[in-house]
Amino acid sequence: MIKMITLDFDEQMNTCIKCGEKNLVVSKTEKTINAKSVFDLLEYDLENKYDLCATKAEIDNEPALTKEEREARRLFNSCYDLLSNLIEKINIKTTELISEKAQKFL
Repeated sequence: MIKMITLDFDEQMNTCIKCGEKNLVVSKTEKTINAKSVFDLLEYDLENKYDLCATKAEIDNEPALTKEEREARRLFNSCYDLLSNLIEKINIKTTELISEKAQKFL
């Protein structure tokens, strides 16, 4: 099954990471992501593939942004980079594990 992961802003400009019905909020004041929270959000299973359905937020070409909006977008982009890298590695490892499992049955 392909699980879609999205990023968005909430009303307070915090970054919201969603996977299915689950939601993880990265506060713009705390700016931390707990690894266990991400693991719980993804509900990792060998049967799953993950797809990040988001693009980075524009900062440089938006001169009218306030300082708060710029900070919120920087946090959003950091979350995007982290998740993009994580999802890529998870999908690669899952493919390897499935291949190893298939080899055992041959």
